[in-house]
Amino acid sequence: MYKSEFNQEFIKKHLDKNPTVIVEFGSYDGGDGVYYKKLFPDAEVYSLEADADRFEVVRANGEIFGLNTYNYAVCEYDGEIEFYSVEDPNVMDHTLKTGSSGSINQRTTLYKNMFPHLKEREGYKVPCTRLDSFCKSQGLKNIDFLHVDVEGAEHRVIQGFGELRPKLVWMETYLGKDYYGENAYVTEDLHQSMTSIGYAVVESTPADTLYKYQQ
Repeated sequence: MYKSEFNQEFIKKHLDKNPTVIVEFGSYDGGDGVYYKKLFPDAEVYSLEADADRFEVVRANGEIFGLNTYNYAVCEYDGEIEFYSVEDPNVMDHTLKTGSSGSINQRTTLYKNMFPHLKEREGYKVPCTRLDSFCKSQGLKNIDFLHVDVEGAEHRVIQGFGELRPKLVWMETYLGKDYYGENAYVTEDLHQSMTSIGYAVVESTPADTLYKYQQ
C-alpha cells in the first residue's frame, strides 16, 4: 500500500497527547490511514476517497485494518462534483490502472507533458462533502490530525471547514495553477487562507506544509 512521506514525529511533537480522531483524503488505497491506525491504534481513522474504483480498494483495506471509509470528494459544498481519474500503467494494480492523482481539476498541458504516461479520463460525477458536514454526519466535534492530498483543490477543502478547526493540518501545497489550471490554488493564497482562520506553519517540506491551530 502507498504511504506518504509524512514524518510521524510531527504529530507527537505538536500534539500534547495522542490523537483520537484522524481524517485523511484522498486516500488512494488507504495506505496512509493504515499507517496512522498502526501508529495510534486507539484513534478513530477516517479515510475518504473520491475515485469510484480506488474507493473499492480503500474499503477492502479498511475492513482489514479497522478504518472508517467513505466515497467522497471534499470541497466547499455538499452534493456531487465532476472528478477526473487518470490511467497509470505504472501502478502495481495493472487490472485497475487508475493512478494516484485523481482530482476535481483537469490537468494542464504542462502537467500532461511532464507525465506523458498518464491518461486523464473523461470526468464523471462523484459524491462530495464539506468537511464540517462530514464531521457532523459522523458526530465528530473535532479532528486532531487532518491529512489533505487533493491535487490542487486544497483551497476548496479549507472553504468547507466552517467553524471546524482541526488541531493539525498536513496539506499538499505545491500543485497549484501551473499543474491544475485556474480552478487550482496559488500557494501564497493558500497560506494566507490558513493564517486568516488561526493557523501557523510549524513544519514544511518542498511539497507539503503542516499547520497548527493557534488556540
